[in-house]
Amino acid sequence: MISAEQRNGNLFIQLQGTINPEKVEALSFTLADKYSGRGNVFINTEGITEIPPSCAETFGNLLKQSPVPDKNIYLIGEAGFRLTDGTTRVITRPPKKDRCTGCKKRRSKQQQIIRQY
Repeated sequence: MISAEQRNGNLFIQLQGTINPEKVEALSFTLADKYSGRGNVFINTEGITEIPPSCAETFGNLLKQSPVPDKNIYLIGEAGFRLTDGTTRVITRPPKKDRCTGCKKRRSKQQQIIRQY
């Protein structure tokens, strides 16, 4: 599934499921139809479940032929690294921390007993 939305002069595209040639073609039509000629395009890849190698190459060729300048395209999510040849920028979320920095780690009962002596 592909969904597109214009916000603050930018185009946001959401990709879901497996990337296949039909979806790459649909993305091509979406870019041609929705891109206004200005602003950035953010393609969220976090919902992608599978990327066949042939589709990654097709996706890269699509971006090269699209009306959007390379400098205005951003892929969001780890799957973006598998979709690009290194010319498109990829934005990833920082890794989640196990605990906030102000919290003390709980010690096991054995460590508490040892430290009491």
